Amino acid sequence: MNYQIKTIIMSIFFIYFVLNDIHKKQISIYSIVLYGIFSLISIILDLINHHSINHIIINIPIGTVFLLNEVIGMGDSLFIFINGLLLNTNEYIIMIFSSFFIAFIIGIIIFIVKNKNVKNIKIPFLICFILFYIWRLKCIL
Repeated sequence: MNYQIKTIIMSIFFIYFVLNDIHKKQISIYSIVLYGIFSLISIILDLINHHSINHIIINIPIGTVFLLNEVIGMGDSLFIFINGLLLNTNEYIIMIFSSFFIAFIIGIIIFIVKNKNVKNIKIPFLICFILFYIWRLKCIL
């Protein structure tokens, strides 16, 4: 699938997921399934166009770690896992590290401002992916 089209569609899903995550503190399973279907279509189109999908071999085990770990919510874990099907390995690693970096910064700010233990505070995690999506959109412009 064309890189620009894939990025735009991923960004639309991302905006929808973030708004849901902020408003309801969860992501609809139906929207995650739809995102998963989009990723499978993207993989099929890449295979038809003879593009490499070798990144999936590396990205799926990384995504599986998030699914099996309960540090973040199930919707967030599924989002990370599905992005592993869509992104090359370099982008996937940048996405994961940048999101956890943003979460770390938010945790420090909460600790300084509210002087509370950040372990017990729940924040919408998907908002932490914003840095990655800004970078990715910048790449297509």
